[in-house]
Amino acid sequence: VKIALLTLSFWPVRGGMEDVVHDLATALHDGGHDVTVFAPRWKNLPDELPHRYRLERFGWNFKGAFRYGFNKWPLKRAFGQLHGEAPFDVINSHSAYLTTSYAMSLRRKFGVPVVVTCHGHDIQRHPETGYGLRLDPKKDRLIKANLEAVDLAVSISSSIDEDLIEVMPRQRFVSIPNGVGVGTAGTDDTPWLREAVGTTSDVIVLSVGRNVPKKSLAVGVEAFALALKYAPNLRYVHIGRDGEALTTQAEALGVGDRFHALGEQPRPKTLQAYEEADIFFSPAAMESFGIVTFEAMTASLPSVVSDGPGNRDAIEDGRTGILAPVDDTEAMARALVKLASDESLRSEYGCNARDVVAEFAWPRVAERYVAAFESVTSSTMTDGQ
Repeated sequence: VKIALLTLSFWPVRGGMEDVVHDLATALHDGGHDVTVFAPRWKNLPDELPHRYRLERFGWNFKGAFRYGFNKWPLKRAFGQLHGEAPFDVINSHSAYLTTSYAMSLRRKFGVPVVVTCHGHDIQRHPETGYGLRLDPKKDRLIKANLEAVDLAVSISSSIDEDLIEVMPRQRFVSIPNGVGVGTAGTDDTPWLREAVGTTSDVIVLSVGRNVPKKSLAVGVEAFALALKYAPNLRYVHIGRDGEALTTQAEALGVGDRFHALGEQPRPKTLQAYEEADIFFSPAAMESFGIVTFEAMTASLPSVVSDGPGNRDAIEDGRTGILAPVDDTEAMARALVKLASDESLRSEYGCNARDVVAEFAWPRVAERYVAAFESVTSSTMTDGQ
């Protein structure tokens, strides 16, 4: 299958969606498919993320160029040149918002079917934290129109299933989880986390992700401070952007010497950090898929996570980790203390997590994408006959 993956956010921007596009393109390429990622051009772009698929940069880099549609023309030119050499079978757009508007302009000009992957920000709504494009009525209307126009949608979790079914018939979308690089944790092979925080024996609790409202990391710091009263051998490490406020909070709670905000780290170092930690902790009010929780599971880490959308899709309470009610700092603290004080339970949950996450290996997920792509290409051919 000749596949175009379209994203309006990509390296050097790093996040769950950007990593998914890269990993999916890699898995599809390794599976023998012809894959091109179309992504925005950047000024002063650093070295590209190492990749095996074709990466086609397009567009002008000025404010409003994407929002107001100016970059549809350079996209059509770049796409058309490659499509003329060998036609694309399908376009996979990542986000039901502007990205799919760009994808539909390609569909209208070249007749290539569009499959949109909904990553969460484009379909979920969480007014309490201001999360979700659909909280804006204008964006909500555009997203709904795009979802009505595409050939097929992909939902990455049961939580997104619930939101999608409100705006489109169930038969018009398929559920395919994000993949995980099973076996990639620790591939950097250079331990660094314990040295960075100055401990060889303490139990390390690890959270990964940017400090934004929906992640509820401030709730996590509060829960950690409570847990530390009963498990003084705990240390809490945050890897991700914007952790300065968490450091200030930890100091105000009197636990600043046990909390470490290490900032954003290169992906190999983050994967290695999972290997060195003892407990993964996600107090998030909501997640779309919870990719970092799945990455932790590949490193056989037991988890303490909130019982919110996305997180509860990842963790089976009492088997791979412990679920605690959203915003319940006391319940989260009890769960952290329970795992901190029981190494055998951490090992049991970690081994179970590793077994479960094998089902999310990227080659398996890529096969499901190919089946979805083939379903729309075959129906498009049938409609055209």
